[in-house]
Amino acid sequence: MKRKNKLDFLGELLNERKLSERQRARVLGLAGGSDLSAGQLEGRVERIEEVVFEDKKDEIRSRPIPEALLSGVSNVEEISQFNAFFKSEVGMKEFEDLAHIPNVHAASSIKALREATNTTYRKKRKHDPKKVLGWLQLFTKNNSALKYSTHIWDQTGLYQTYGDFVEALNKDLSNNQVYDMQNYSSDLYWEKIFPFLIQKELTKLQKDLSNNKKYGWGTYEMAIGWQYDKIIEDWCKKNFDNKGGAAQSPFTMKLPEDARPEKSILGTTIDKFENAVYLFKKEIEFRDSDLYLGIKRLVRKKLSGYEVKSFISLQECSFYTNTEYVLKAVERIFDMIRARPASASVDVSCKLQSSSNEYILKIRHADSFANKSILDPKLTLEYDSGDMSILRTILLSLCDFSVESKFKDDNGEDINAELKILYNGVEDNEWRVIPNILQAPVLGFTYILKFPV
Repeated sequence: MKRKNKLDFLGELLNERKLSERQRARVLGLAGGSDLSAGQLEGRVERIEEVVFEDKKDEIRSRPIPEALLSGVSNVEEISQFNAFFKSEVGMKEFEDLAHIPNVHAASSIKALREATNTTYRKKRKHDPKKVLGWLQLFTKNNSALKYSTHIWDQTGLYQTYGDFVEALNKDLSNNQVYDMQNYSSDLYWEKIFPFLIQKELTKLQKDLSNNKKYGWGTYEMAIGWQYDKIIEDWCKKNFDNKGGAAQSPFTMKLPEDARPEKSILGTTIDKFENAVYLFKKEIEFRDSDLYLGIKRLVRKKLSGYEVKSFISLQECSFYTNTEYVLKAVERIFDMIRARPASASVDVSCKLQSSSNEYILKIRHADSFANKSILDPKLTLEYDSGDMSILRTILLSLCDFSVESKFKDDNGEDINAELKILYNGVEDNEWRVIPNILQAPVLGFTYILKFPV
């Protein structure tokens, strides 16, 4: 059988798999900077290593992705290569030998593969919402280039040239170790911060493998960034650099036609760079009624027919975060509620707890309870799979996360408890879920998200 090289494999993955445009863009972003001619099977393994293991793929990594990535790998020799790779990279002392399993889609082989990938993933990911908050707050730090990447240059002589600004911006990024954000909240970094502030050109694989939209950031895949493709740099040479009082701010630049959304977004026509900057700010901060309006849309979409109480309090919550991913987590929670039709009553609230400087978002499915052992593997996330595991991945380094409900103890008796899933020091505790027995009654299965401010 002819072995497929790395380019063949990625081409197949991009062109024949049912990937969304967003997934295609993520795979292409992950593949950047590779030597297309180097290696064949080895190159294929390297690419799967990137997609499965790298911190850019938190959400996909939490899903059962081996089925998709290994759909064309059925040759025993190739499976042996994968087996050797995982043994050497993950270092597991006991590992099920995939070479002796005729069908890699068998549940046992997929389980072994998932366990191997999760072991490596746990070594790399970090949970620290306050650290991510600190990076995002740099966008308001006075006299910093990071602030002026999202704020109008209303001060004459702030920068003489575009090059002056970019030099200061790159210095800010380096001095504040913003590049390290990828180890904490990889989606926030790679899907928003990197393309908006840092990326300069398409990767080699983006150029070779995609005829569709190749570059963009955020919810609306905006195809304009401070350093990308020299668009702003070239405009500044004509309209800003060394123009003194006659200089036109880069924020006034008309967007290229292919970078303009066809329709207005959030009631705004996006035709200037300042409009794109406005959207970027919406990606990293809930302000005023943003959280309220976002969850209100999800209530209409997912909980039609449910009685949803209290969520008017969301109008008072403003904080920095990956707004897209918080709403993605809320949408998944609503799906989980719909899957348990015990009750059609839901409470959604958000309040500032001043003693700990955090907003606490609670979503309670009233009169619905787990009714499982508190040690159930699905609750302790022993296998790192399922909805709770995906929520943990989505919310990593964005907020602390726990759930409250009635559970069963070792004797089958009801107990009220909180299960802490994301918390301070979770890495040092090997990502274990911590049970905390509650004395107060629990009124329903409750999801608790704590965002630092």
